[in-house]
Amino acid sequence: AGLSVRRENVEEFRRRIQAYCGEHLTDTALTPEMSVDCELTAEDITLETANDLYCLEPYGTSNPVPLFCIRNMPLLDVTGVSGGKHTKILAGNRNAPVTAMYFGRPLADMELDAGERADIVFQLDINEFQGRRQVQMLVRDMDFTEDTYAELEEGEKAYCDICEGRIGEGDLPERADFKAVY
Repeated sequence: AGLSVRRENVEEFRRRIQAYCGEHLTDTALTPEMSVDCELTAEDITLETANDLYCLEPYGTSNPVPLFCIRNMPLLDVTGVSGGKHTKILAGNRNAPVTAMYFGRPLADMELDAGERADIVFQLDINEFQGRRQVQMLVRDMDFTEDTYAELEEGEKAYCDICEGRIGEGDLPERADFKAVY
């Protein structure tokens, strides 16, 4: 923060800075933001595109690594790697899946699973293993799609309606409905 505080004043400083933050900082201000350089489609995620990005190197403070996003990407498989420390995702089309590595995100912390769709923020990279080069996504963040959020809100509203008695008996699922789902 660019300041010095005498040791005997640390507790008072801590109290005052917390009070200031409580008054002036909102949840929105505390939410980290990422600037995405470009939205891609599944067809854009190719070895050729990743190779072209190497021309922009070296990356650093004045030349950050380009960040991309893709919306509504199908998740084909989600598995833990390196003893569960990281997550490996197969995404996209079953005929030409793309590997996405989410380093630092254990499988246990993943909110999304295979069969769902996600909006993903990522870097494009090339994985070289046993003489084979493949494009891969290095995931920086991922979340439910807008459609999924809308479905979740709709379900939550329906749940509240049921709990508060705003839905009649005939609108509730019957035993046969549960049996069919099971």
